[in-house]
Amino acid sequence: MSHALRVRAKLELDAREIFETRAEVADNLWLAAVGALSAVLALTLPDRWLGFAGWSYFLIGVEQTICGIYHGRKRHEKFGVR
Repeated sequence: MSHALRVRAKLELDAREIFETRAEVADNLWLAAVGALSAVLALTLPDRWLGFAGWSYFLIGVEQTICGIYHGRKRHEKFGVR
């Protein structure tokens, strides 16, 4: 959990700011997962397949699209804005 969420009362975050903070935390965790996947592939694939470790970063575009759509819909449901 982010530091901002731990001290949200002190920061006087409203519901939308808490939602946005949680969305950013989730997004960053997915980005870290893509990086971890690339590292695992680099360490485990045979030499002739090593390029796939780098190609795995194309998943970032997929992740950004899915998270953007998901959080955009949730934001619209909860707060009426995209």
